[in-house]
Amino acid sequence: MSASAQTAVKPAKKLKTLSFTCRVVYEPSNAMWVRELEVDYDSKAFKVLRIDGIQAHGFSVEGASIITHMDNERIYLDLSVPSWKSQFREAAQGQGVCIKNR
Repeated sequence: MSASAQTAVKPAKKLKTLSFTCRVVYEPSNAMWVRELEVDYDSKAFKVLRIDGIQAHGFSVEGASIITHMDNERIYLDLSVPSWKSQFREAAQGQGVCIKNR
């Protein structure tokens, strides 16, 4: 029997997804944007973060909070009380609530 035949291939674990719709108001313009947030996870950790369908290159997790950045926007997500806070290019701040999707 070959070595490859002896090595059992484990099926990939299916990740679960948390999905949120966030309504974020950016100041000073008072513009409201709807942002879509998805977090793929398994029983051990958050694995993938997507904002508006774009995968974040990296993120850090502190308890129920996720910190990341995309396109010069630093983003702080609090999943315990689903909310969004961000700072965009030192010129604007965003803040809003997130609603968990089914």
